[in-house]
Amino acid sequence: MKHTNPTTAINNLIMAAQTATNEVDRDKAINELWELCGDSIIGIMAGKSYQMDSDFSLRGSSPKDRKDNLLGDAYFIFYNAVATFNLDLGVPFIAYTTQKSSWFLATEKRNNSKRSDREKCVDFSMESGRNIKDDSETARMLAILKTLASSDSFESDCDWQDAVELVYRTIKHAPKLYEYFTASLDLCKEGDEYSDAEVARHMGCTRASVGLYRKALIRTMKENGLLAEFTQLMAA
Repeated sequence: MKHTNPTTAINNLIMAAQTATNEVDRDKAINELWELCGDSIIGIMAGKSYQMDSDFSLRGSSPKDRKDNLLGDAYFIFYNAVATFNLDLGVPFIAYTTQKSSWFLATEKRNNSKRSDREKCVDFSMESGRNIKDDSETARMLAILKTLASSDSFESDCDWQDAVELVYRTIKHAPKLYEYFTASLDLCKEGDEYSDAEVARHMGCTRASVGLYRKALIRTMKENGLLAEFTQLMAA
């Protein structure tokens, strides 16, 4: 029985994703690629994170919790690496994503070292409907989505409209994030309360995939200052 070399399989999927003529084929290649090397990327990133442990959100975490916390960041790095990877350079894709992970973790370490030790945690448990008492981006995003889902007036509020439109402009070149955010807003318009399970039903994918998309969107919003903007709107 003939077995395909893992490196060849990875490179073939990257080429398929980069040259796909439609979103369906591109997403299929990306999903297959994540299934093939996602665990390796997450594991390597989690291992490297011990060297960057100034991050208070990871300090003291179990290996499993550390991987869970880094899952969204790992997928974000992977998703962008697929688009920028140059097959002609002869560098293995895993090595390429490992380098990007190192840069990401080093940046996080620098950013966290600038934060005040007196920084207070925010309780989003009431807004998000979950027992979450920290200032994690995930808790903040869940609070934002629940606020949208429970609000009858956000579409008529210019500030909320502008913020939503800015998110769309930011993710216009990331089809899955665009689809995820649209599905989340559709839930809001229908008057339903946000949940990953409901978004998965709208998108026709797994709940686990929705979790990845949500965490990747959090990272994108955070890097563009949008997460803080929505949080300020909630507090207004």
